[in-house]
Amino acid sequence: MSYEITRYDPLYKDQICELEKEIWSPDPDVNKSYLQWKYFDNPHSDTPKIYLAVSEGRVIAVRGMYESNWQLGDEVFTAPCAGDTVIHPDYRNNAVYSDLTNFLKNDLYERGHRYLFSFSAGPATLLHSLAIGWKSIGRIGMMSKEPHPRTALGKLTSDHKIKKLLKNTIAAGFLRRAVNKFGRGNALNYRKNKHTHIRIEENPIPDEMAALAAKLVKDNKLVLARDEKFFKWRYANPLSKYVFLYWYDKELKGYLTAQTPLYRNDSMRKFNITELEGANSTIKMDLLKSAVSLLDTRSISIWSNMLNEDCRRYLASNGFIESKSTGSAAEYTPTVLVTMTKGPSSEIEHHGTNLLDINNWDLKMIYSDAF
Repeated sequence: MSYEITRYDPLYKDQICELEKEIWSPDPDVNKSYLQWKYFDNPHSDTPKIYLAVSEGRVIAVRGMYESNWQLGDEVFTAPCAGDTVIHPDYRNNAVYSDLTNFLKNDLYERGHRYLFSFSAGPATLLHSLAIGWKSIGRIGMMSKEPHPRTALGKLTSDHKIKKLLKNTIAAGFLRRAVNKFGRGNALNYRKNKHTHIRIEENPIPDEMAALAAKLVKDNKLVLARDEKFFKWRYANPLSKYVFLYWYDKELKGYLTAQTPLYRNDSMRKFNITELEGANSTIKMDLLKSAVSLLDTRSISIWSNMLNEDCRRYLASNGFIESKSTGSAAEYTPTVLVTMTKGPSSEIEHHGTNLLDINNWDLKMIYSDAF
């Protein structure tokens, strides 16, 4: 089974979108929109960083590296982030993943990149990455609350046979219309919010969000640089729907964003709190309480690394359970992976800051392309 590793070529666009049905959506047109958004509209990218394994004109593996800007103190640098890794079943359990990684590392090194990050590695990718030298900064804490018992249709759409049907575009369209009508719990009840300082919206306010995020940067932590262009782009993700809670007192002083996937059977039933920013702890608590009230019948998850102790206690008292970190890579929990494009990865530093120490990161769920 011979193949060659190559950079992205528009010739393979349709094949990429077909292969990515496994993790994007069952609709090729939606997948084309996502490909365009993530790799071509990205404000930090000059050219798409997509790497392919091709065998006799057939794309048998894809690995994307989307660019992002990172801030440490006053310095901003660019680091590509890994995502969208899919290998055709006939080519798994061989050297394809390693060959893809080696090719892209050499290519990105020649383009001037030093570090590579990964925030969305699934169980298989995590194990393969660790085996070939990527380093984990430590397991990410997760606090989650499960919803009320699922409806009969909710259980039906989780059945293995239905999941297989969802890969068929026609069947997927029918089933997802049914889920949209009966199984998602309908629209959120925005009227439930009664906090005088909080507004709930369906759209981002990029300029105000960027201005607040810039004020809250911690000098000694690595944080994703989020300017106005980033917010405009990031929350246009075609695979997700977002809800925004804004805390105002003359100006924006805090915000919370919650995400739900659009093309999965838990759409509108599962939400992830991707950002929680506030000028002080009171504002963060107000936003968190309002979000929990708004989403009360849904499943809600948040990285506990984003929370102070008061927020953790509040969530624990309202039915949230924190996942336990494990020592085994085989027992999957989310993590951040880091590697160098060249040289040993046993110690990875940026101007004296250890990038493998989780305490040097200001982690937020929005860093992961899974949301």
